[in-house]
Amino acid sequence: MKLIKLWQITYQQFYNLMKNKTKSFLITIFSSLIFLIVFEVFLYLENYRPDYKRYSNVFGEKNYLNNDNLLDIKKYNENIIVLGDSSTHGEVCASKNKDCVNMISKKINKKIFNFASPTLDNSDYLNQLIHLEKIRADVKKVLVFVHYNDMPISHIKCKNYEYLKNNNLDIFFPNKCKEILKTGIDTESNSRIKKIDNILEVSKVWWMIREAIFNTGLFNKYYHRSEWTTFFRNTESEEFKSLVADINFMKKIANRNSYEIHFTYFPYVNDIVLDNPNAKDFEILINNLSKHNIKMHDPWKYFVNNSPKKSLAWSLIDKHPNCVAHNLLADYIVSLDIL
Repeated sequence: MKLIKLWQITYQQFYNLMKNKTKSFLITIFSSLIFLIVFEVFLYLENYRPDYKRYSNVFGEKNYLNNDNLLDIKKYNENIIVLGDSSTHGEVCASKNKDCVNMISKKINKKIFNFASPTLDNSDYLNQLIHLEKIRADVKKVLVFVHYNDMPISHIKCKNYEYLKNNNLDIFFPNKCKEILKTGIDTESNSRIKKIDNILEVSKVWWMIREAIFNTGLFNKYYHRSEWTTFFRNTESEEFKSLVADINFMKKIANRNSYEIHFTYFPYVNDIVLDNPNAKDFEILINNLSKHNIKMHDPWKYFVNNSPKKSLAWSLIDKHPNCVAHNLLADYIVSLDIL
């Protein structure tokens, strides 16, 4: 009888203990979910940028989302054209006309067409210049912003090369493209972590965690960011050779159409210090390009000497340049007196 009573007491204690632990666990889970939701909303608001009118322009057979309308180019003479990727596109500042290209335009009092767009690379810039030549646009000067997007040989880049090659253009066609076009897989997409990232990136909290992971450098190889540095430094890589070939082709187009073409880059702005490793990559790239008679303007020291802050990133989760950085780069370009 005593044994049964003891068992009942023990069971009751165990039941109460588990009940309390379950309750604490559920409270912890619920509190964590509330925190994540609130933090997600905070990051969304902190990263918010107003929408604005953009234009779908067709260069060759490819659509590009640009800040300016390609159809308007016939309305002007001696046009100035800017090409680049998302940093030059300047989505975070363009709604207020405070992106780099608009700021340059105001400072020199000249109309500039910004045909930069997210994810573009040197094969796209080549395609755009070929199309401008085809429609006989009156071009006086072109400024091309080179970036890390220009280095990897991706499936999209190979498709661009295939299109240009099929149009009887004597371009450099990387051997890697043969396998990439056959399988549809490139080094940027063929990664388990990247596939997981594609699922998780609906969350702004994940964006922040991912950026923190990138900054440690521990997972760069899984996102192939470590390869980008290799591409910049290895002059024997197909990535470097294709960049040189494309830039020389752009220069050839400029020469036969009697306009100037200049090259620079939009610096990484989340760590503006002289010994920034990304800046070192570009320093090496610029030196290597100079050996192929290609001049690229380097804005890094100008940023280090004139930036009001160590970081000019847009938000906690978006390391694209903010409007202060856009204005700073505009001042640098104006100081070169090339437009």
